[in-house]
Amino acid sequence: MVKLRIEYDRGGCIAAWACVSIDSENFAMNDNEAKADLVEGTKLTVEGDKWVKEIETDDIDRIIAGANGCPVRVIKVINMDTGEELAPGKAE
Repeated sequence: MVKLRIEYDRGGCIAAWACVSIDSENFAMNDNEAKADLVEGTKLTVEGDKWVKEIETDDIDRIIAGANGCPVRVIKVINMDTGEELAPGKAE
């Protein structure tokens, strides 16, 4: 199991649905606001509309793919053991 931290700047979300379609375990669309929600995430009230979630998982590839699918790159995935930022990757 790997400990990951998902950081999500919800204010920058453009509702492209990429994160939801790839990683519906961690992201769900909020139809009322036309933005994705980080499922079971915690809002960092000090920093505006930014959310975090810490998880232990073996399904790293799906989570990274969901973050990399975001066209505006508002989702980061960090390996909590190493501090390495795993996503977002470079825009293609």
